[in-house]
Amino acid sequence: MIWTGIRDVLLVLAAAPFAYYFAAILAGSAFFRKERSDSQDFTPPVSILRPICGLDRETYQNYESFCRQDYPEFEMLFCVSDENDLAIPTIQKLIGDFPQRSIRLLIGSEPLGESDKVNKLCRMTREARYDLVIVSDSDVRVEPGFLRAVVAPFSNPEVGGVTCLYRGITDGSLPADIEALGNSTDFAPGVLVAWLFGGLTFMLGAVMATTKKHLAEIGGFESLVDYFCDDYELGNRIAARGYRIELSQLPVAVDYPHEAFGGAFRHQVRWNLSIRASRPLGHLGLIFTQALPWAVVVGALVSPRSAIGYFAAAFLFRNAVATSVGFVGMKDRLVLRRLWLLLFRDVFAFLAWAASFIPQRIHWRGQEFYVRKRLLVPVATRHLGTSGTMTTSRKGPLLAKFNGNPPAEVAAIRRAEADSGLDLPHDYKEFLLQMNGGEGFIGNMYAVLWRAEELADLNKNYHVYEYAPGLFLFGSNGGGEAFAFDISSNPKWIVSVPFVGMELKEAHPMASSFHEFLQELFKS
Repeated sequence: MIWTGIRDVLLVLAAAPFAYYFAAILAGSAFFRKERSDSQDFTPPVSILRPICGLDRETYQNYESFCRQDYPEFEMLFCVSDENDLAIPTIQKLIGDFPQRSIRLLIGSEPLGESDKVNKLCRMTREARYDLVIVSDSDVRVEPGFLRAVVAPFSNPEVGGVTCLYRGITDGSLPADIEALGNSTDFAPGVLVAWLFGGLTFMLGAVMATTKKHLAEIGGFESLVDYFCDDYELGNRIAARGYRIELSQLPVAVDYPHEAFGGAFRHQVRWNLSIRASRPLGHLGLIFTQALPWAVVVGALVSPRSAIGYFAAAFLFRNAVATSVGFVGMKDRLVLRRLWLLLFRDVFAFLAWAASFIPQRIHWRGQEFYVRKRLLVPVATRHLGTSGTMTTSRKGPLLAKFNGNPPAEVAAIRRAEADSGLDLPHDYKEFLLQMNGGEGFIGNMYAVLWRAEELADLNKNYHVYEYAPGLFLFGSNGGGEAFAFDISSNPKWIVSVPFVGMELKEAHPMASSFHEFLQELFKS
């Protein structure tokens, strides 16, 4: 009797994805068909705030799109952590290419809390000339009408914040396309369903617009410096003051990096962790937006034939959501081009959601954190002291026994790239800016990592271009094995190869990124 009741409840719950898909189609139709209110008369001056940490895949194109706005008066502020940030030359080029635009570069911010991004926002807000501020991530690209679309809702005094949906731009690599496909076919429908049933009480990190007045009412960005999900906190606190959070009808684009499946999966897990931290019930409820696990339930409780019928019907609804919201509404051409990936994308998303229930650390921009009650708690680890040896701080236990050199100069990294004719991976360059190679144990593995100034010469001395064309050495295990980037692969895999008898066929894959390479050494 009890089992029959449980079975009936589970079968009723299995209908939830269909209800969600129907709601998503309805929400998309209602949202994208409503009349846009891009007022030509309401154009107050705007300060665009862009916290920067390193380079993205197409950095200049992203920055440039903001300079081509059809808007009378605005300024753009960039803030980097220090003068070694690799994005500085790109920002300086932007300033030179658009002298008619008011663009400022700020270097450094007061460490008010654990979130480096929000620390930078605190400084930029103080230095912004205008009351209306728009925060945008470094990897965001916009259309010329972006500012008018985002600013227009503020003509209504009841509006306290505006945010934007976003679609993905990729280089066509499969992992990046799978991630980007989720933006328009998974994430956007969920946001639109929330909009349909009661409106938004949060913002989306790609674009967050508000005013200094509203910020002052919630304690400014200073009140958010220790929070994991600053976008959720900002929107939620403004909404709690009785203001509306509006969703712009003009989506922006996010430039996805070229990455392996491991990196894409970790990124999706981190996104799920952010939802779990800010809206735990909403995170749990994601299971009712996914038909695949429920098809398995139907198969187990009824019959395999019923599961096939359930899945076929769900797949039709799922495709309808993807095309109506992603292609028709979001104008995302990737949706049609990669629609055949939708099933794989849903499996990928379910596994990332399941993995987010496992306690874990957050890895972001070279730092590690725990999340406790929505707050970032740094992992007590080690980093370089002024002598070039490791001292206690917050940089990760991977290099606790590694004797690192003082940080590389940006000029040295650029020379290494110019001399070798390569674009070195971003996470490797970030590592060089923290420590310019060194040697010692990483876990129980001994490693010698070369200095930026040595890279080109040592590759020539070892005749790598002759014996193993396509490899670029950057270190060794202190013995007979070299560590190298396989520059013929995409992404640049890290491989080990013997110094004696060096040939491409002797190269053995180790990791798909430099950070993953360090972790593999640590675990060995």
